[in-house]
This record gives sequence, structure tokens and C-alpha cells, in this order.
Amino acid sequence: MKRFLQCCVYSLKFMVRFREHSDNERMRKYVSIVLIPFGIVKYIQLSLKNLLHVKGNNRTQKCAVVVIVKDERRYLEEYFDFYTNMGCDVIVYDNESRDDLKELTEQFDKVIYHWWPGRKRQIDAYNDAVNCYKNKYRYMMFFDADEFLVCDRLFENKKLTEILDEIFERNPKASGIGINWLIFGSSGRKGYPAGG
Repeated sequence: MKRFLQCCVYSLKFMVRFREHSDNERMRKYVSIVLIPFGIVKYIQLSLKNLLHVKGNNRTQKCAVVVIVKDERRYLEEYFDFYTNMGCDVIVYDNESRDDLKELTEQFDKVIYHWWPGRKRQIDAYNDAVNCYKNKYRYMMFFDADEFLVCDRLFENKKLTEILDEIFERNPKASGIGINWLIFGSSGRKGYPAGG
């Protein structure tokens, strides 16, 4: 129940903005307790909207990948190529990187950049993305910068949106998908290979 209430409150735009300006954990906790009724009201509104099948009809068929990063530029060109070639836009929340990440994002048409300072801001970034882009994208995926979606059906000339549509048509009550995680090792390498 505690986690449920926390999710309700943390999804509020006010709480996302408040956490942007306050690193004080005690104050964050007090404010989140005060906002519990508002979070529950938002949850009920969204539940009723879903129950009544009120869908945003202005969303495109596009997918977006949301990622929050800090000083991970070395890996992101491959990441951006991978997901944009899959037909996704990539929404990047930059948590105070010092490695010229913004410059890299400007090289990609389908990458949207947000400066996102502060401590413990990952969930806030995800909630901000949902609040800002929920009417633009049909599907939003939340991955770390070292996570790549690998699906055999993508190699059968199926679009990612088609695969997701099929999954949700088979499971009409589903509102999200959890994906299993598979970790690949370093192949015995102790350093970065040349060019990679």
C-alpha cells in the first residue's frame, strides 16, 4: 500500500517539480504525505478514463524510448542508432552530464533532449515524460542506457508498433508490459575495445 500511494503522489506534476527544487529528503516526505489525497484522485480519474475506454485519439503510431543518463555519452550513439532505426523517438533526460551529451543529441532528428538536474530524479524524469508526451506517443518504453530491446519478431520484418498492438489486442486489460532482463558479460575484457 505504501508503494501504491508513493506512485500516486510521485506521478503528480507538482511533486515532480517540487523534487526538482528540493534535495531535502525530510521535506520531500512531508510534502508527499500532504499530497496523498490528490494522488488518489488522479489515480481514480485515470482508472475511470480507462474503464470508460476514453483513449487519446490524437496519438501517433510511434513509440518513444525514455532514458535518464549521467555522463554516459560514450554509449549513447549506438543506443540512439539502435532505437531510432527501430522507428522510435528517444527522449533523453540528462542528469547533469559533463560530457557534451546535448551536442550528441543534436546530431539525431528523433532524439529529444531535456536537462534534468538534481539527486534521485529517475522516477521524476519518467513521470515528466508521461505527463509531457502521453498524447504524442502510442507506446512509451523506459530503459536504461545499457538496455536494448531484442525481439526475434523484429527481424521478421514486423514493426515494433505492430508487435505491441498484437500483444495488447490479446490482453485488452493490460496497460503495460514487463520484459525479462538478460545480462551479457564483458567477454573477459578488462578495457574498452578500440572504436567501442
